[in-house]
Amino acid sequence: MINNIVRKIVVLAVSLAAGAAFFVSHGFAAGSGNPNNHISFINLSVNDGLSQCTVLSCVQDTLGRMWFATQDGLNLYDGYEFRTFRNDAQDSTSVANNIIRKVYLDKSGNIWVGTGKGLSWYDARSESFRNFATDDRAVTGIADTGDGRLMVAAGGDLLFFDKAAMRFDEGNVLQYSGNIRVTELFSDEEGVWIGTAADGVLCWSPDNNGVRRIFSPGGAEIWYRPSCAMETSFGLPPKGTACGCMI
Repeated sequence: MINNIVRKIVVLAVSLAAGAAFFVSHGFAAGSGNPNNHISFINLSVNDGLSQCTVLSCVQDTLGRMWFATQDGLNLYDGYEFRTFRNDAQDSTSVANNIIRKVYLDKSGNIWVGTGKGLSWYDARSESFRNFATDDRAVTGIADTGDGRLMVAAGGDLLFFDKAAMRFDEGNVLQYSGNIRVTELFSDEEGVWIGTAADGVLCWSPDNNGVRRIFSPGGAEIWYRPSCAMETSFGLPPKGTACGCMI
């Protein structure tokens, strides 16, 4: 039931005109009203080495480094400088495409990259990539399913990727009668939450491999674009949209 889910917040993944923004919270508590609780921002832009100013996704890895998905390569920031990974047509171990739509840290600490032409896995030992085609469909969402697989949003499909076999499952594509253009995936013990461009918020359950609609913004569906999710300590799941958050 919705009332029993782990509380979470849906937040916009913002395209930052000035580049990537980092924030550090100092004792921040929602609704505390304490002026001593504040969030500090450090702004980093192309002038600091970011490859492109539109950041579509970001994640922190197990070493504390930040990864940023941009429209001109995958950026890795170690706290001092940026390193950019781009596609090289002559190198099959480079990232699949320069348009990076999603960067994701799985429960095992692996970095997965959703690009404009497929899924990439980052091999930390060799600092290279292994690529998996999605028929040139852009990968817009990646999430753990809890059973050793990833759910991958590619084009109009939700695919399963077997991490042990390192391949997409054959004939195991989720079907849903609606506009399933996915903008974000987020997993918890309930299943995988699915943010769409025009069909509200859906949830996939591992119990029956089925998808149900959780929330629909009614007549304004076309503008509803939830794009990122993370856990929080208050309220039922708010919904991130193109214009802000709904709680």
